[in-house]
This record gives sequence, structure tokens and C-alpha cells, in this order.
Amino acid sequence: MRVSTLLTLAIGATFLTAPALAQNGNVAMGYFVTVESRDVPAFEAAAKRHVEFHRRQNDSWRWDAWAAVTGPAGTYAYISDGHSWADFDNPGVAPAADGADWANTAGKFTVTEEAMMWEMLPWGSRPPAESGPAMVQVFDYQVKPGKAQDLEHVIRKFTEAATAQNWPGRYLWERTVSTGEPQAYFVVVPHESWASFEPLETSGLEVLIAAYGQAEAQRLLDMFYASAEPIGSRIWAYRADLSYSP
Repeated sequence: MRVSTLLTLAIGATFLTAPALAQNGNVAMGYFVTVESRDVPAFEAAAKRHVEFHRRQNDSWRWDAWAAVTGPAGTYAYISDGHSWADFDNPGVAPAADGADWANTAGKFTVTEEAMMWEMLPWGSRPPAESGPAMVQVFDYQVKPGKAQDLEHVIRKFTEAATAQNWPGRYLWERTVSTGEPQAYFVVVPHESWASFEPLETSGLEVLIAAYGQAEAQRLLDMFYASAEPIGSRIWAYRADLSYSP
């Protein structure tokens, strides 16, 4: 859903893509808004009216709505993922009409609005078999200058090891494509319930050790932290009532 003001994403802001790759590529567009706590009920009622606008327009794009569980209250995101770059030449709804309707509905209650684009790394991800998690936890990293290749090498090696060992952990690695330098990477971990936040029986480090031995596992771990600076993490809950599906 297009918001009325498109801003570049500050490096400290997070986001995720829904693990369901429902369309035809690996590129995602996300819009992030904040609302004063007192305006949350009015915002959500107006956001539902904007969903109906998309329905009347027969929008061919899916838009998943998420609300922040941790971090500042009144933070929401609208995500359309699974796109090719060519899709953005012909969006599901005319941007001008979309922006005008948003401004007259939910946009009346927003304090900030930001936009970003990113791409999923299929060779570095292990999506869940099922789609539509109830929650996701997102861990953000800022890549250090000249270290993107090293970071991606570690991501690839870990994913190869996790796949070979049939490790139960599931995740998506993403990288931003619209924020310039330094580039941000983030890993999205899907959760079906709060119980699923319990640590897995086998840790990620143990996966690396089993695949490559203690010395190489430590080298890869050191390479990871020499390549990326952790920014933080946030938990988001899926909001079906604020989402749109064709």
C-alpha cells in the first residue's frame, strides 16, 4: 500500500518480508508508518477502509500488514514481496490513486512514513514449508565497508551446512537495495507461537562445527562478525485484518 510520503529508510529501522513467496521474484517493497498511541484505533479503522480501496481496484499485488510487538508502540509495516524488478513498472494499483486514497484514510493519522526495497537471498535462506507465520523476529546488521562478499560467503556456507544436516531452523536472509551505503542485511525468523521462541536443540554454531570442524567454524564465525555490525532486533505480529490479498 503506497503511503503519501516516500522516505529512505534510516539504517536503524528494521524490516522483514513475509516468508510466503507468493509472486514471481525475490524483490520486496515495504512501507513503514508510526502512529500516536491515542490514534491507533482510528488509524486501524481507516487502514481497513484503504484495504477496501485495493479490493475495489482489483489490485493484483498482495500486501501483508504487520504490527510491531517490541519497540515503539503504534509501528506498522505493509509489505508486498515476491516481485521481479519489472513488476514495479506496472504496479497493481496506479500509484497516484493509491497515494490519494491513503492520504484521505489511514494517512491522516500517521506521524512518520518511510519506504524501502530489499531482496531475498534464495541461496542463503531456508523458508518454512508453510506460509503465513503468526510472528517474525528480525535481526538487523549493517555491513562494514568492503565486507559484503565476506558476509555473503558465511551466509552461504551456513545455509549449505544447515540444509545438509536437515537442521530444523528456518530463516530468510535479505539485503536492502534502496538505502545506498552502508548496505543493511537482515535475517527474518518465522514463528507460529511464543513457544517457538525457545532455542533449538542444536545451535547454529553446532551446525557449523558438525559441517566444517571446530577451527573452520570459528573462522567463519569470526568472518561474520568482522563483516557486519549488529543493529538490533524486533518482533512483528501479522495482522490479517489489515492485510490485502487478491
